[in-house]
Amino acid sequence: MTSKQRSNGDGSIFFKESRNRWCAQVSTGVKNGKYSRKTIYGKTMTEVKEKMNKIKAQIELQSYVNPSKILVKDWLLEWLETYKRNNIKKSTYTRYRTIIEQNVTPEIGYIPLQKLNSFQIQSFLNKKSETLKSVTVKKIYLVIYVSLKQAVINDILIKSPCLGVTMSKDKNNPSKVVTALTIAEQKLIIDNAHLSSCKNEILLAIYTGMRVGEIISLYESDIDFKNKTITVDKNCVNYIDFESTTPTKTRREISTTKTQSSSRVIPFISDKLEILLKDQIAINKANKMLYGRCYKKTELLFPSEKGQLIIASSISSCFIRLCDLIEKNYNKGISPKSAKYVKLFGKVNAHMLRHSFATRCLEAGMNIKVVSKLLGHSKIQITLDTYSHVLEQFQDEEVAKVTDYFKEKELF
Repeated sequence: MTSKQRSNGDGSIFFKESRNRWCAQVSTGVKNGKYSRKTIYGKTMTEVKEKMNKIKAQIELQSYVNPSKILVKDWLLEWLETYKRNNIKKSTYTRYRTIIEQNVTPEIGYIPLQKLNSFQIQSFLNKKSETLKSVTVKKIYLVIYVSLKQAVINDILIKSPCLGVTMSKDKNNPSKVVTALTIAEQKLIIDNAHLSSCKNEILLAIYTGMRVGEIISLYESDIDFKNKTITVDKNCVNYIDFESTTPTKTRREISTTKTQSSSRVIPFISDKLEILLKDQIAINKANKMLYGRCYKKTELLFPSEKGQLIIASSISSCFIRLCDLIEKNYNKGISPKSAKYVKLFGKVNAHMLRHSFATRCLEAGMNIKVVSKLLGHSKIQITLDTYSHVLEQFQDEEVAKVTDYFKEKELF
């Protein structure tokens, strides 16, 4: 073992052959009449020196916390603030912090970090799996896993307690089949869209499959009437301003798209798209004239009447009201409780418009890869998994094509 010593209490650096790492020991104070030391590891002497100097600076500023006293909840928040906050979107930060404060802290947050074990994490995840969807439990586990991995890097833990932890299958929450409008329902929406104050947003979703957050984030400059395309490169997200002192901490902002693949260019599939988009631009100009100085200067294609960024949920509310209105007009004079009352729609939401576009594309025989690109999915597998039930409808038809081909080529 080679070593390079320093004076007592100032820290010592040496190479530990058993771990194949450089090692440092720093005195963190006196406990029960004895010196308490912190051991640090690194791949190089320089790395160890930097870690050692950082701890020594914390000790001098009295901000150093003995690793044995760090609670799980405190480390998770420290990890989030120090290693993640500047590298993730505000909406992602909100999701991580909510996971830490609402899910992890009440259950295992007050356990000392160095006493946390795989059994406790496994029991915690198993309990969560009883009431939450597997995708939610996976997100919780990801936060725990990555934060504890950083704790190992920081020499707070020797090894991660996540080793040996397994994720249970989603038995109680089977995959949900997405719901799309039928052709008859879609025709009713298109024919009666003029009854809604969000008619253009609803029709745009039907004709492009865009997410509501993407639609309300569009700028007028994103529309290319010459080449008949729409550029999608933004998304509206909600996040919580945890530092705010106001009663309402929820904020909205236009950010980048959900994933890199979500940035895309969508062609006009119909001249109706051009008509409704030009109609929306005309509405904006009229509102600017009407409200004058009260109208907020904006590039948004779908702002509120006074130029503000609208709330995504308002589109869904408009769509639900439109479906209710169409149904009431169809059953005019008939009580909803009557046996004669015809229920035209089931449970609806604005995301159905996106699913309806995808379903119509597949029904028309569009290549699944093209559909995936138009929807902005990061992987084609997402499209296949989401719309597998639609593809199954054409299984017999596609098999018949192969049968006819084999007969034609006399391969039977």
